[in-house]
Amino acid sequence: EEACEEAKAKLLGAERLNKIHDKECVRLLNDIESKTEEISSLAGKLRELETSNKALETCVEELKADKMEQSANLVSMESSLIACKKEIEEAKEKATKTIEEKMNLDR
Repeated sequence: EEACEEAKAKLLGAERLNKIHDKECVRLLNDIESKTEEISSLAGKLRELETSNKALETCVEELKADKMEQSANLVSMESSLIACKKEIEEAKEKATKTIEEKMNLDR
């Protein structure tokens, strides 16, 4: 009978441990499910960020191309401006020379 009581006590102890173990397993499974949902959410956010990053990279490349085009236009405009200034100076010199010649003829 003492052996039977000892076996019952061991069985009760094992059942308690089993219940504690079951509760811990349920808690761990819930944690795993929660972490899985969190990982899925973060993966979605990462995909969104990667898409945004690609769009920004495309925008930066377009801006770089526009900047190069504007730089080329600026160089062209500067060259035209220099040519115009030279033409103006030549026209001034020619006009001054023509005026001087006419004044010399009138004397």
